[in-house]
Amino acid sequence: MAELGKLDYSAEVSYAPVGAPEETVKQIDNAVLTSVCLTIPTYVRSADVVCRSSHKPYLTGLRQMNAWLEQQANYNGFDIPLFVCTLSFPHMPTFLHVFEPRYRLMIRRAMEGNQAFGMVLHASSPDPGAPGFAEYGTLLRIVNIEYFADGRSLLETRGISRFRVTRHGEQDGYVVANIERIDDISLAEEEAVEAYETARYAVRNLALRTDVAGADPGNPERPAPARSPPAPVPLDDLDAMSTRDLIDFAVDFVARMRTRSVPWLLPRIIAIYGECPPDPVLFPWWFASLLPVKEDEKYRLMSTTSVRQRMKICCRWIIEWEASRWAQHRCREGPGIVEEETDALGP
Repeated sequence: MAELGKLDYSAEVSYAPVGAPEETVKQIDNAVLTSVCLTIPTYVRSADVVCRSSHKPYLTGLRQMNAWLEQQANYNGFDIPLFVCTLSFPHMPTFLHVFEPRYRLMIRRAMEGNQAFGMVLHASSPDPGAPGFAEYGTLLRIVNIEYFADGRSLLETRGISRFRVTRHGEQDGYVVANIERIDDISLAEEEAVEAYETARYAVRNLALRTDVAGADPGNPERPAPARSPPAPVPLDDLDAMSTRDLIDFAVDFVARMRTRSVPWLLPRIIAIYGECPPDPVLFPWWFASLLPVKEDEKYRLMSTTSVRQRMKICCRWIIEWEASRWAQHRCREGPGIVEEETDALGP
């Protein structure tokens, strides 16, 4: 009205906000930010990407989204690059000497992105169509890197989680893949499995003792002879042991080996991998990182979905170790830096 010259000088003027209410604007911002966060895969999201209406998380989410989109362009739409070399385990360090041009490029791209890549074990196969690497691997996060003038680098990484390769391809000479995460069963399911296995053994053991005793419940004149205390649970029947018993048995073995100063438990090795964890969740990964057994035996841990199952595998290793079945396969040198070898990497 003022522009048209129809607003009197003495007229009373009031002002009102134009557009959507502030609460509506916040809801729209939240919806946009949430869609950005959900677009980023779970393994790419950082802990500080919070889906709420504030500038810092919003900008962080956009940066994460941009980095992920750039990586997707580098990986031809696949999830992650794969380093085909050795076995790595969750929660454990892996040290790598990277010198091949294809892996130098892969690591450079990883450092520019989320600093993560997958590690899978090289697998030989007579089938020409086989991928040349194991189906299960570990997602690694780069925690430290040292570059050399000639382009080589030394990497310190730590395992985050396990995965299964569902599809793979190639990008600039190295393998890229789509993966699915491998998670353990719930605690309730773990307890149910333990209760079932220990109860089944107890029933079987009771039946065996009854048969040996020769009791005749229908003949009171022939009572069963006095029973001796039950024999200790044989170590070759690990189902009889609770998960707590399994971890106690394994930790005791490690303590005995340390008193013998075995090469794989020297102080310099413990300094790298840490002290023996009494936690059954962590122990199998720690034990497999140090114990010098064949890699195909260690690989059995990768597809498991039960803490108890992994503990039983470790205890079987201990039993066979003490029975000297694997004496000829003992490694005289402790774990250290894994040297990348061109002829062992495959595609």
